[in-house]
Amino acid sequence: MEAKEEFGILFVDDEDMALKYFTKAFKNDYTIHTATSVDEAKSILDERASSIGVLITDQRMPDKKGVDLLKHVRKEQPQITRMLTTAYSDLDDAIEAVNSGEIMRYVTKPWDLKALGMELRHAMSFFKLKRERDFLMQEKLSALQRMQGLNRLRDLITMASAITVTNNAPQAIKALAEQLPNAATSESSGTRDFSGSVDLQKEIETVVAMASAAIGAIQSQASSSESTACSISQLVEEAAQANGQANLVTLEASQASGEINANRPLAQLMFASIIQWAVERSENPGVQILVEDQADASSATFKIPGGSWGDVSLLNIPSPLLVAFLACYHHGGSIALSEDADFGFRIELSLPKDSALAAPSQTDLAWFQRSVSRFQNW
Repeated sequence: MEAKEEFGILFVDDEDMALKYFTKAFKNDYTIHTATSVDEAKSILDERASSIGVLITDQRMPDKKGVDLLKHVRKEQPQITRMLTTAYSDLDDAIEAVNSGEIMRYVTKPWDLKALGMELRHAMSFFKLKRERDFLMQEKLSALQRMQGLNRLRDLITMASAITVTNNAPQAIKALAEQLPNAATSESSGTRDFSGSVDLQKEIETVVAMASAAIGAIQSQASSSESTACSISQLVEEAAQANGQANLVTLEASQASGEINANRPLAQLMFASIIQWAVERSENPGVQILVEDQADASSATFKIPGGSWGDVSLLNIPSPLLVAFLACYHHGGSIALSEDADFGFRIELSLPKDSALAAPSQTDLAWFQRSVSRFQNW
């Protein structure tokens, strides 16, 4: 006796005799799920869609028609092969369903069991072929994304060595690259459109645009090497007002002084960039900022309610975030990004009291090897 198919069949009909007849005929070959209504079928699919390969539904039912279910499944579980069974008098409905792409086949009643069995085998084979194709395409897409990520990492290193408008650019790029996800964490990231190849020109244009936007934003502010005493709380307030986002920022300060010696225009741009990006990340617009003053450094923690990484990754680095990292590390500071399941997103920024006295940052290529390993294991 041959083993049953790995995937089952869902048969929907409001007639009990039809359900028993169908189950008896095919239970040895497939796991058969049955439903007497569209709503019952939807409940079964919500629980077991991953184990069902074929849906076959009658057209005429008391509450909703079979095509209503087919349209729902086409939208919610498009991987399932869909079939319609109907009497000769309902052929217009069947033809419409075929023409609109709702079904692969229609089978007329009364059934020829031999012909129906053949149609079910074809439908299941089609389902498994589509599933295998989708798996292979996803594997190919993942490999392509890994290659894009490694190329982007290389481009970031090259870009860092070419940035001269700020100090410690390589360290800023290193810190940013090590913290970003390999690829977007949104649910849709695995279903992005796949063109089959990397558009090299588009990749180059993306990196150049990213670098140009960041460098252009900080060039005029970083041109002055003079440091002045700045209050972090005041810088945050000015940055929020400059962006028209003062009403979205809640500022707390453990010690209102929180003063640092810094390039004031560049420091203000840094906070403005973080606030801009933070507001964009928040599901409920608003940013809570806590300023703290320590003996040798001052910090500002940005809490973003409901925020998340979203589509941010090495393949999609927002310019405001890159600007913030370059400006912060120019001052000898650091930025830590983290996603808090209970709260949202958190950005922790630390700045030395006097950027002029901060020890020059050092880095080596060990971080690059770590990042490469992340992509190779992804």
